[in-house]
Amino acid sequence: VVANPPYMGSKYFDGILKRYVASEYPESKADLFACFITRCFILTKPTGVNGMVTMQSWMFLSTFEELRDLILKKSFISTMTHLGERAFDTIGGAVVSTTAFVLDKNTVTPSLGVFIRLIDGGSEAEKSKILIVDYHRVETAEIFSSSVTSMYFSTDESCLCPDQEQRSRRLQN
Repeated sequence: VVANPPYMGSKYFDGILKRYVASEYPESKADLFACFITRCFILTKPTGVNGMVTMQSWMFLSTFEELRDLILKKSFISTMTHLGERAFDTIGGAVVSTTAFVLDKNTVTPSLGVFIRLIDGGSEAEKSKILIVDYHRVETAEIFSSSVTSMYFSTDESCLCPDQEQRSRRLQN
């Protein structure tokens, strides 16, 4: 599943949409794009992947903590590029800060995620140059914690899987 979902904060939902979203997507009801993350995740086959470009707010805001928990419990983030503002020249100005990511539902296959931070650069071209010139892989990264609502990197391998049993299996392989 690949998508770039629509954006609409819950304060703009009409009554019908607000009730539907609260009923069907309680962990992502704060914004329509978050509902699409959940929906695309549901549509992804058990051994499939889901790639999306979305606003970055789900990575940081406490409003999306349940969504982050869902993602970490039922998948792993195989690739994430934190693009920040001005990632797309067709969107003028600093309208939206974005991230591109791939969620892998096949959580038992040992592998490491690749996490790239490209928040610097004022245009697509500058971000491309930074990626090509300054690219470095973070082989292991701890991005989310249910008690922390901001993104940070770590080289602690224990963070690769959402539960300890899977962590142990991955580290033994």
